[in-house]
Amino acid sequence: MVVVSAIEGRADIIGALGAGVHGYIPKSLPSSEIANAIRIVLEGGIYVPPALGRREPLTLTRSSEALEADKLTTRQKEVLAELLKGCASKEIARTLDIAEGTVKIHLAAIYRALGVRTRAEAIARLKS
Repeated sequence: MVVVSAIEGRADIIGALGAGVHGYIPKSLPSSEIANAIRIVLEGGIYVPPALGRREPLTLTRSSEALEADKLTTRQKEVLAELLKGCASKEIARTLDIAEGTVKIHLAAIYRALGVRTRAEAIARLKS
């Protein structure tokens, strides 16, 4: 399920994603980006609008899984650590005592920061 809305407030977007939608698509996006968002959701991903968390792309070193401290939030780093252990979203939620929907929001932000679209791509990128 996705939300397509003219409302682009941060709280509205986070609320919808926290409620379990797989994408929040602002109507103001170009049609090509709307199509891309729908494609991401249909492929099993979660679409988070770029305006929600604009960050510079991460610079990763091949020899380290460490991320620069200012690129991800503390909670995103905790989610990432569990992801690298091979935990499913449900397991990450239990371990960190957060909702599974919240885990998915963090994963979407992590994927965006890493420039990947899937869990497997994120793990491969960090473990290479």
